[in-house]
Amino acid sequence: ASDAMLGAGALLTPRKAVPAGELWLGSPARRVRALTPEALDGFRLSAAHYVELAQKHKAELETG
Repeated sequence: ASDAMLGAGALLTPRKAVPAGELWLGSPARRVRALTPEALDGFRLSAAHYVELAQKHKAELETG
């Protein structure tokens, strides 16, 4: 689902889906909370930052 978040290490059981705008954690995964628009924006910014860092590190490795 769009804007759904399954936490690192969480195990989603068969035939389950994480609904849009929800955070699920645990083993088995369960709903922890709804994600606010501010939280979703923060996750997007954080992800974009990690992509940028990865690209910089890759470029440094390639140029030596």
